[in-house]
Amino acid sequence: MMKQISIDSERLENSFQEWEEMALKTLADMKATGLIGTKVFIKAEEFLLWCNIHSLPVDASSRSKYVSEIMSRRNSN
Repeated sequence: MMKQISIDSERLENSFQEWEEMALKTLADMKATGLIGTKVFIKAEEFLLWCNIHSLPVDASSRSKYVSEIMSRRNSN
């Protein structure tokens, strides 16, 4: 559903499997350079609501901000 709601849908993978392969490769590349990453699953409906509340477009920049907010909440617990 993320691909359908995003204004930059051409930047998104065509399936969850493609996304997961890309995410795992990115995490492995990060680890190889000493960085630690975490997979974050975005629920499309919650993300869309968050974008509407914050008057943000449904795009890569907003996805990054949303994930940052999720990670901040996780780290504060």
